[in-house]
Amino acid sequence: DIIYPTKDTVWRIGQHVNVTFNDSVPRKETVSIFFSNARQTTLGGGPLGELVFPFTVPAAAMSKPGDKSLLLAVRRTEDRRLASVDAVNVVVLPENEKY
Repeated sequence: DIIYPTKDTVWRIGQHVNVTFNDSVPRKETVSIFFSNARQTTLGGGPLGELVFPFTVPAAAMSKPGDKSLLLAVRRTEDRRLASVDAVNVVVLPENEKY
């Protein structure tokens, strides 16, 4: 499970952030992280046992005014089968905009 970001966390385009998983996740699973509105940009991924996946918030992830952006973490088993999809809504703003 994703423990950070939490629901409604505010990020800004260009900000260096991370996705952090609970240490009880299956260590042998792999993960791919992206925003649902920017699926063409994989933000990070690899063995879930790393627990923390840093990335820079891309412009394509910007939330529409008054809306949120859905962050997805697709988890797969060792044999590449879908294990689960974790999701959290975050607010992605332009670099200088106030929330």
